Amino acid sequence: MLMIRSAKALRFVRPLLLETGTLRTSLFHSPCESSCFVCERGFSSDRNLCYRERLSSGIVGIKKDDAVALFQTMIESRPRPTVIDFNRLFTALARTKQYDLVLALCKQMELQGIAHNIYTLSIVINCFCRSRKLGFAFSAMGKILKLGYEPDTVTFSTLINGLCLVGRVSEAVDLVDRLVGMKVIPNLIILNTLVNGLCLKECASPVNTSSALDLIRKMEHRKVKLNAAIYNIIIDSLCKDGSLDYALSLFNEMATKGIKADVFTYNSLIGGFCSTGRWDDGTQLLRDMITSEITPNIVTFSVLIDSFVKVGKLTEAKELYNEMIARGIDLDTITCTSLIYGFCNEKRLDEANQMMELMVTKGCDPNIVTFNTLINGYCKANGLMKGNLMWPRNSSKRWFLKVFILVL
Repeated sequence: MLMIRSAKALRFVRPLLLETGTLRTSLFHSPCESSCFVCERGFSSDRNLCYRERLSSGIVGIKKDDAVALFQTMIESRPRPTVIDFNRLFTALARTKQYDLVLALCKQMELQGIAHNIYTLSIVINCFCRSRKLGFAFSAMGKILKLGYEPDTVTFSTLINGLCLVGRVSEAVDLVDRLVGMKVIPNLIILNTLVNGLCLKECASPVNTSSALDLIRKMEHRKVKLNAAIYNIIIDSLCKDGSLDYALSLFNEMATKGIKADVFTYNSLIGGFCSTGRWDDGTQLLRDMITSEITPNIVTFSVLIDSFVKVGKLTEAKELYNEMIARGIDLDTITCTSLIYGFCNEKRLDEANQMMELMVTKGCDPNIVTFNTLINGYCKANGLMKGNLMWPRNSSKRWFLKVFILVL
Protein backbone atom coordinates (compact mmCIF):
# COMPACT_ATOMS: atom_id res chain seq x y z
CA MET A 1 0.00 0.00 0.00
CA LEU A 2 1.25 3.43 -0.94
CA MET A 3 2.00 5.64 2.07
CA ILE A 4 3.67 9.06 2.23
CA ARG A 5 4.72 11.17 5.17
CA SER A 6 2.34 13.99 6.05
CA ALA A 7 4.93 16.75 5.83
CA LYS A 8 5.90 15.69 2.34
CA ALA A 9 2.33 15.30 1.18
CA LEU A 10 1.46 18.79 2.37
CA ARG A 11 3.90 20.28 -0.13
CA PHE A 12 1.89 19.23 -3.13
CA VAL A 13 -1.57 19.40 -1.57
CA ARG A 14 -1.22 22.95 -0.23
CA PRO A 15 -1.40 24.70 -3.66
CA LEU A 16 -4.64 22.91 -4.38
CA LEU A 17 -6.14 24.01 -1.06
CA LEU A 18 -6.18 27.61 -2.29
CA GLU A 19 -9.27 26.94 -4.38
CA THR A 20 -12.52 28.60 -3.37
CA GLY A 21 -14.28 26.96 -0.45
CA THR A 22 -13.26 25.05 2.63
CA LEU A 23 -14.30 21.74 4.08
CA ARG A 24 -16.06 23.44 6.99
CA THR A 25 -18.19 25.79 4.85
CA SER A 26 -19.11 23.00 2.49
CA LEU A 27 -20.25 20.64 5.20
CA PHE A 28 -22.30 23.35 6.85
CA HIS A 29 -24.20 24.21 3.69
CA SER A 30 -25.18 20.78 2.46
CA PRO A 31 -28.66 20.52 0.88
CA CYS A 32 -29.37 17.62 3.21
CA GLU A 33 -28.36 19.49 6.39
CA SER A 34 -31.85 20.00 7.77
CA SER A 35 -32.78 16.36 7.33
CA CYS A 36 -30.09 15.23 9.74
CA PHE A 37 -31.50 16.68 12.96
CA VAL A 38 -34.90 15.10 13.32
CA CYS A 39 -36.50 11.99 11.96
CA GLU A 40 -39.94 11.49 13.41
CA ARG A 41 -40.58 8.38 11.37
CA GLY A 42 -38.91 5.05 11.87
CA PHE A 43 -37.45 3.23 8.90
CA SER A 44 -40.10 1.11 7.24
CA SER A 45 -40.86 -2.10 9.16
CA ASP A 46 -37.54 -1.94 11.04
CA ARG A 47 -38.62 0.63 13.61
CA ASN A 48 -37.81 -1.63 16.55
CA LEU A 49 -34.47 -2.92 15.32
CA CYS A 50 -31.43 -1.55 17.12
CA TYR A 51 -28.71 -0.07 14.94
CA ARG A 52 -26.46 -3.14 15.27
CA GLU A 53 -29.20 -5.42 13.99
CA ARG A 54 -29.94 -2.99 11.20
CA LEU A 55 -26.30 -2.75 10.12
CA SER A 56 -25.80 -6.51 10.27
CA SER A 57 -29.07 -7.26 8.46
CA GLY A 58 -27.86 -5.35 5.43
CA ILE A 59 -28.06 -1.72 4.34
CA VAL A 60 -27.37 -2.17 0.64
CA GLY A 61 -29.46 0.30 -1.35
CA ILE A 62 -30.69 2.06 1.79
CA LYS A 63 -33.10 4.95 1.19
CA LYS A 64 -32.62 8.50 2.44
CA ASP A 65 -35.32 8.45 5.15
CA ASP A 66 -34.17 5.06 6.42
CA ALA A 67 -30.57 6.22 6.52
CA VAL A 68 -31.40 9.39 8.46
CA ALA A 69 -33.52 7.42 10.94
CA LEU A 70 -30.77 4.84 11.41
CA PHE A 71 -28.19 7.59 11.90
CA GLN A 72 -30.40 9.26 14.50
CA THR A 73 -30.78 5.97 16.35
CA MET A 74 -27.02 5.51 16.33
CA ILE A 75 -26.39 9.03 17.67
CA GLU A 76 -28.88 8.49 20.51
CA SER A 77 -27.56 5.03 21.45
CA ARG A 78 -25.56 4.53 24.64
CA PRO A 79 -22.85 3.46 24.56
CA ARG A 80 -22.35 5.21 21.29
CA PRO A 81 -21.39 3.28 18.16
CA THR A 82 -17.78 3.39 17.02
CA VAL A 83 -16.67 5.44 14.04
CA ILE A 84 -16.37 2.11 12.19
CA ASP A 85 -20.14 1.63 12.49
CA PHE A 86 -20.79 5.11 11.10
CA ASN A 87 -18.35 4.47 8.25
CA ARG A 88 -20.33 1.37 7.28
CA LEU A 89 -23.45 3.50 6.92
CA PHE A 90 -21.63 6.23 4.99
CA THR A 91 -20.08 3.69 2.62
CA ALA A 92 -23.47 2.14 1.86
CA LEU A 93 -24.95 5.58 1.18
CA ALA A 94 -22.04 6.60 -1.06
CA ARG A 95 -22.62 3.48 -3.15
CA THR A 96 -26.17 4.69 -3.80
CA LYS A 97 -24.73 8.06 -4.93
CA GLN A 98 -26.37 10.01 -2.09
CA TYR A 99 -23.26 12.15 -1.75
CA ASP A 100 -24.84 15.27 -0.23
CA LEU A 101 -26.53 13.17 2.44
CA VAL A 102 -23.24 11.47 3.33
CA LEU A 103 -21.53 14.84 3.75
CA ALA A 104 -24.35 16.18 5.90
CA LEU A 105 -24.31 13.12 8.17
CA CYS A 106 -20.53 13.29 8.48
CA LYS A 107 -20.87 16.86 9.69
CA GLN A 108 -23.52 15.88 12.23
CA MET A 109 -21.38 13.02 13.52
CA GLU A 110 -18.49 15.40 14.16
CA LEU A 111 -20.78 17.93 15.85
CA GLN A 112 -21.87 15.16 18.20
CA GLY A 113 -18.26 14.72 19.30
CA ILE A 114 -17.44 11.64 17.25
CA ALA A 115 -14.16 12.34 15.48
CA HIS A 116 -13.56 11.43 11.86
CA ASN A 117 -10.84 8.91 11.16
CA ILE A 118 -8.90 8.54 7.90
CA TYR A 119 -11.55 6.22 6.47
CA THR A 120 -14.33 8.73 7.16
CA LEU A 121 -12.30 11.49 5.54
CA SER A 122 -11.57 9.25 2.55
CA ILE A 123 -15.33 8.76 2.14
CA VAL A 124 -15.76 12.55 2.37
CA ILE A 125 -13.11 13.07 -0.32
CA ASN A 126 -14.83 10.54 -2.57
CA CYS A 127 -18.21 12.27 -2.14
CA PHE A 128 -16.74 15.69 -2.93
CA CYS A 129 -14.97 14.31 -6.00
CA ARG A 130 -18.12 12.58 -7.23
CA SER A 131 -20.02 15.83 -6.71
CA ARG A 132 -17.37 17.70 -8.75
CA LYS A 133 -16.33 19.78 -5.70
CA LEU A 134 -12.59 19.40 -5.99
CA GLY A 135 -11.68 22.37 -3.80
CA PHE A 136 -13.47 20.82 -0.83
CA ALA A 137 -11.94 17.42 -1.61
CA PHE A 138 -8.44 18.87 -1.29
CA SER A 139 -9.48 20.65 1.89
CA ALA A 140 -10.42 17.25 3.30
CA MET A 141 -7.01 15.98 2.24
CA GLY A 142 -5.46 18.89 4.15
CA LYS A 143 -7.42 17.84 7.21
CA ILE A 144 -6.07 14.29 6.89
CA LEU A 145 -2.52 15.64 6.91
CA LYS A 146 -3.10 18.04 9.80
CA LEU A 147 -4.49 15.21 11.91
CA GLY A 148 -1.30 13.26 11.30
CA TYR A 149 -2.84 10.55 9.14
CA GLU A 150 -0.98 9.20 6.14
CA PRO A 151 -2.95 9.19 2.87
CA ASP A 152 -3.08 5.81 1.19
CA THR A 153 -3.51 4.57 -2.36
CA VAL A 154 -7.31 4.85 -2.24
CA THR A 155 -7.18 8.50 -1.16
CA PHE A 156 -4.78 9.53 -3.92
CA SER A 157 -6.54 7.56 -6.63
CA THR A 158 -9.85 9.15 -5.57
CA LEU A 159 -8.37 12.65 -5.93
CA ILE A 160 -6.81 11.78 -9.28
CA ASN A 161 -10.11 10.36 -10.49
CA GLY A 162 -11.91 13.50 -9.28
CA LEU A 163 -9.56 15.72 -11.28
CA CYS A 164 -10.10 13.57 -14.37
CA LEU A 165 -13.88 13.63 -13.96
CA VAL A 166 -13.93 17.43 -14.26
CA GLY A 167 -11.49 17.46 -17.16
CA ARG A 168 -8.47 18.62 -15.16
CA VAL A 169 -6.35 15.80 -16.50
CA SER A 170 -3.14 17.83 -16.67
CA GLU A 171 -3.40 18.51 -12.92
CA ALA A 172 -3.90 14.81 -12.27
CA VAL A 173 -0.72 14.10 -14.24
CA ASP A 174 1.10 16.82 -12.26
CA LEU A 175 -0.06 15.21 -9.02
CA VAL A 176 1.40 11.87 -10.05
CA ASP A 177 4.62 13.58 -11.20
CA ARG A 178 4.95 15.17 -7.76
CA LEU A 179 4.55 11.78 -6.14
CA VAL A 180 7.26 10.37 -8.38
CA GLY A 181 9.48 13.40 -7.66
CA MET A 182 9.20 12.59 -3.95
CA LYS A 183 10.45 9.06 -4.67
CA VAL A 184 6.95 7.63 -4.18
CA ILE A 185 6.18 5.21 -7.01
CA PRO A 186 2.44 5.09 -7.85
CA ASN A 187 0.96 1.63 -7.80
CA LEU A 188 -1.33 0.03 -10.38
CA ILE A 189 -4.50 1.43 -8.82
CA ILE A 190 -3.27 5.01 -9.27
CA LEU A 191 -1.90 4.31 -12.75
CA ASN A 192 -5.15 2.66 -13.86
CA THR A 193 -7.09 5.66 -12.57
CA LEU A 194 -4.90 8.18 -14.37
CA VAL A 195 -4.66 6.27 -17.66
CA ASN A 196 -8.44 5.80 -17.62
CA GLY A 197 -8.84 9.53 -16.96
CA LEU A 198 -6.58 10.43 -19.88
CA CYS A 199 -8.55 8.14 -22.17
CA LEU A 200 -12.05 8.99 -20.90
CA LYS A 201 -14.58 9.62 -23.65
CA GLU A 202 -14.98 13.24 -22.50
CA CYS A 203 -11.21 13.85 -22.44
CA ALA A 204 -10.03 11.43 -25.11
CA SER A 205 -7.79 12.87 -27.81
CA PRO A 206 -4.64 11.78 -29.61
CA VAL A 207 -2.70 14.12 -27.30
CA ASN A 208 -4.10 12.54 -24.12
CA THR A 209 -3.58 9.04 -25.49
CA SER A 210 0.02 9.99 -26.21
CA SER A 211 0.33 11.28 -22.63
CA ALA A 212 -0.99 7.95 -21.35
CA LEU A 213 1.65 6.14 -23.40
CA ASP A 214 4.36 8.45 -22.05
CA LEU A 215 3.16 7.73 -18.53
CA ILE A 216 3.39 3.96 -18.85
CA ARG A 217 6.85 4.29 -20.41
CA LYS A 218 8.00 6.29 -17.38
CA MET A 219 6.55 3.71 -15.03
CA GLU A 220 8.21 0.86 -16.91
CA HIS A 221 11.52 2.73 -16.63
CA ARG A 222 10.96 2.74 -12.85
CA LYS A 223 10.38 -1.02 -12.91
CA VAL A 224 6.63 -0.80 -12.28
CA LYS A 225 5.03 -3.96 -13.63
CA LEU A 226 1.97 -3.04 -15.69
CA ASN A 227 -1.11 -5.19 -16.18
CA ALA A 228 -3.55 -5.92 -19.00
CA ALA A 229 -6.09 -3.40 -17.70
CA ILE A 230 -3.75 -0.46 -18.36
CA TYR A 231 -2.88 -1.69 -21.85
CA ASN A 232 -6.58 -2.32 -22.60
CA ILE A 233 -7.52 1.28 -21.84
CA ILE A 234 -4.84 2.67 -24.15
CA ILE A 235 -5.48 0.13 -26.93
CA ASP A 236 -9.20 0.94 -26.83
CA SER A 237 -8.44 4.67 -27.05
CA LEU A 238 -6.03 4.14 -29.97
CA CYS A 239 -8.67 2.08 -31.81
CA LYS A 240 -11.24 4.82 -31.35
CA ASP A 241 -8.71 7.38 -32.62
CA GLY A 242 -8.21 5.23 -35.72
CA SER A 243 -4.58 4.45 -34.81
CA LEU A 244 -5.04 0.73 -35.46
CA ASP A 245 -1.48 -0.11 -36.41
CA TYR A 246 -0.20 1.51 -33.23
CA ALA A 247 -2.86 -0.35 -31.22
CA LEU A 248 -1.80 -3.64 -32.82
CA SER A 249 1.84 -2.84 -32.04
CA LEU A 250 0.94 -2.29 -28.39
CA PHE A 251 -1.03 -5.55 -28.44
CA ASN A 252 2.07 -7.41 -29.71
CA GLU A 253 4.15 -5.66 -27.06
CA MET A 254 1.89 -7.16 -24.40
CA ALA A 255 2.70 -10.65 -25.64
CA THR A 256 6.42 -9.87 -25.72
CA LYS A 257 6.30 -8.75 -22.09
CA GLY A 258 4.30 -11.76 -20.98
CA ILE A 259 1.10 -9.79 -20.33
CA LYS A 260 -1.83 -11.94 -21.40
CA ALA A 261 -4.47 -10.22 -23.49
CA ASP A 262 -8.10 -10.81 -22.51
CA VAL A 263 -11.49 -10.57 -24.16
CA PHE A 264 -11.58 -6.79 -23.65
CA THR A 265 -8.28 -6.39 -25.52
CA TYR A 266 -9.56 -8.39 -28.48
CA ASN A 267 -12.96 -6.69 -28.50
CA SER A 268 -11.33 -3.25 -28.79
CA LEU A 269 -9.14 -4.37 -31.69
CA ILE A 270 -11.95 -6.23 -33.48
CA GLY A 271 -14.23 -3.21 -33.11
CA GLY A 272 -11.50 -0.91 -34.43
CA PHE A 273 -10.74 -3.05 -37.47
CA CYS A 274 -14.41 -3.58 -38.31
CA SER A 275 -15.19 0.14 -38.05
CA THR A 276 -12.60 0.86 -40.74
CA GLY A 277 -13.70 -1.94 -43.05
CA ARG A 278 -10.92 -4.38 -42.18
CA TRP A 279 -13.32 -7.27 -41.54
CA ASP A 280 -10.81 -9.97 -42.49
CA ASP A 281 -8.43 -8.70 -39.81
CA GLY A 282 -11.29 -8.67 -37.33
CA THR A 283 -12.20 -12.25 -38.21
CA GLN A 284 -8.58 -13.34 -37.89
CA LEU A 285 -8.45 -11.84 -34.41
CA LEU A 286 -11.51 -13.91 -33.50
CA ARG A 287 -9.67 -17.04 -34.65
CA ASP A 288 -6.63 -15.98 -32.63
CA MET A 289 -8.83 -15.56 -29.56
CA ILE A 290 -10.20 -19.05 -29.86
CA THR A 291 -6.72 -20.48 -30.48
CA SER A 292 -5.47 -18.68 -27.36
CA GLU A 293 -8.39 -20.19 -25.40
CA ILE A 294 -9.92 -16.78 -24.75
CA THR A 295 -13.69 -17.14 -24.88
CA PRO A 296 -15.45 -14.57 -27.12
CA ASN A 297 -18.48 -12.86 -25.61
CA ILE A 298 -21.60 -11.30 -27.08
CA VAL A 299 -19.74 -8.04 -27.79
CA THR A 300 -17.16 -9.89 -29.90
CA PHE A 301 -19.78 -11.53 -32.09
CA SER A 302 -22.08 -8.52 -32.21
CA VAL A 303 -19.39 -6.22 -33.62
CA LEU A 304 -18.40 -8.70 -36.31
CA ILE A 305 -21.98 -9.62 -37.27
CA ASP A 306 -22.98 -5.96 -37.56
CA SER A 307 -19.95 -5.19 -39.73
CA PHE A 308 -20.57 -8.11 -42.10
CA VAL A 309 -24.25 -7.24 -42.43
CA LYS A 310 -23.50 -3.63 -43.34
CA VAL A 311 -21.29 -4.68 -46.26
CA GLY A 312 -23.78 -7.24 -47.51
CA LYS A 313 -21.97 -10.33 -46.24
CA LEU A 314 -25.05 -11.86 -44.69
CA THR A 315 -23.84 -15.44 -45.18
CA GLU A 316 -20.73 -14.76 -43.11
CA ALA A 317 -22.81 -12.93 -40.50
CA LYS A 318 -25.18 -15.90 -40.24
CA GLU A 319 -22.22 -18.27 -39.80
CA LEU A 320 -20.94 -16.16 -36.93
CA TYR A 321 -24.42 -16.12 -35.43
CA ASN A 322 -24.59 -19.93 -35.59
CA GLU A 323 -21.15 -20.14 -33.93
CA MET A 324 -22.36 -17.81 -31.20
CA ILE A 325 -25.44 -19.94 -30.53
CA ALA A 326 -23.36 -23.13 -30.54
CA ARG A 327 -21.19 -21.59 -27.81
CA GLY A 328 -24.25 -20.97 -25.64
CA ILE A 329 -24.01 -17.18 -25.80
CA ASP A 330 -27.37 -15.53 -25.20
CA LEU A 331 -28.90 -13.29 -27.84
CA ASP A 332 -28.97 -9.54 -27.39
CA THR A 333 -31.03 -6.83 -29.06
CA ILE A 334 -28.15 -5.31 -31.03
CA THR A 335 -27.09 -8.60 -32.65
CA CYS A 336 -30.65 -9.60 -33.57
CA THR A 337 -31.43 -6.16 -34.97
CA SER A 338 -28.31 -6.32 -37.15
CA LEU A 339 -29.44 -9.65 -38.60
CA ILE A 340 -32.99 -8.38 -39.14
CA TYR A 341 -31.48 -5.45 -41.04
CA GLY A 342 -29.51 -7.88 -43.20
CA PHE A 343 -32.54 -10.05 -43.94
CA CYS A 344 -34.64 -7.02 -44.82
CA ASN A 345 -31.98 -5.67 -47.16
CA GLU A 346 -32.13 -8.91 -49.11
CA LYS A 347 -35.95 -8.95 -48.92
CA ARG A 348 -35.87 -12.15 -46.86
CA LEU A 349 -38.76 -10.89 -44.77
CA ASP A 350 -39.88 -14.28 -43.50
CA GLU A 351 -36.47 -14.83 -41.94
CA ALA A 352 -36.55 -11.31 -40.50
CA ASN A 353 -39.87 -12.12 -38.84
CA GLN A 354 -38.52 -15.42 -37.57
CA MET A 355 -35.63 -13.58 -35.96
CA MET A 356 -38.07 -11.17 -34.32
CA GLU A 357 -40.12 -14.10 -32.99
CA LEU A 358 -36.97 -15.80 -31.72
CA MET A 359 -36.00 -12.61 -29.88
CA VAL A 360 -39.29 -12.54 -28.04
CA THR A 361 -39.17 -16.28 -27.30
CA LYS A 362 -35.71 -15.87 -25.76
CA GLY A 363 -36.77 -12.88 -23.67
CA CYS A 364 -34.73 -10.44 -25.74
CA ASP A 365 -36.96 -7.39 -26.14
CA PRO A 366 -36.96 -5.57 -29.49
CA ASN A 367 -36.32 -1.83 -29.27
CA ILE A 368 -37.39 1.09 -31.44
CA VAL A 369 -34.53 0.43 -33.88
CA THR A 370 -35.60 -3.20 -34.28
CA PHE A 371 -39.18 -2.21 -35.08
CA ASN A 372 -38.14 0.56 -37.44
CA THR A 373 -35.77 -1.79 -39.25
CA LEU A 374 -38.50 -4.35 -39.88
CA ILE A 375 -41.09 -1.73 -40.84
CA ASN A 376 -38.62 -0.14 -43.25
CA GLY A 377 -37.90 -3.55 -44.76
CA TYR A 378 -41.58 -4.16 -45.48
CA CYS A 379 -42.08 -0.69 -46.87
CA LYS A 380 -39.16 -1.08 -49.28
CA ALA A 381 -40.51 -4.44 -50.37
CA ASN A 382 -43.98 -2.91 -50.85
CA GLY A 383 -45.35 -5.71 -48.71
CA LEU A 384 -48.05 -5.99 -46.11
CA MET A 385 -47.59 -8.00 -42.96
CA LYS A 386 -49.93 -10.92 -42.55
CA GLY A 387 -52.22 -11.01 -39.57
CA ASN A 388 -50.58 -14.09 -38.08
CA LEU A 389 -47.29 -12.19 -37.84
CA MET A 390 -48.69 -9.42 -35.67
CA TRP A 391 -48.38 -11.25 -32.34
CA PRO A 392 -51.57 -9.79 -30.84
CA ARG A 393 -51.10 -11.07 -27.28
CA ASN A 394 -47.98 -9.11 -26.43
CA SER A 395 -48.20 -5.41 -25.60
CA SER A 396 -44.93 -4.49 -27.34
CA LYS A 397 -46.07 -6.29 -30.46
CA ARG A 398 -49.49 -4.60 -30.37
CA TRP A 399 -47.56 -1.33 -30.36
CA PHE A 400 -45.66 -2.56 -33.41
CA LEU A 401 -48.94 -3.36 -35.21
CA LYS A 402 -50.27 0.15 -34.55
CA VAL A 403 -47.07 1.79 -35.80
CA PHE A 404 -47.05 -0.35 -38.91
CA ILE A 405 -50.64 0.54 -39.77
CA LEU A 406 -49.81 4.23 -39.35
CA VAL A 407 -46.82 3.92 -41.65
CA LEU A 408 -48.93 2.25 -44.33
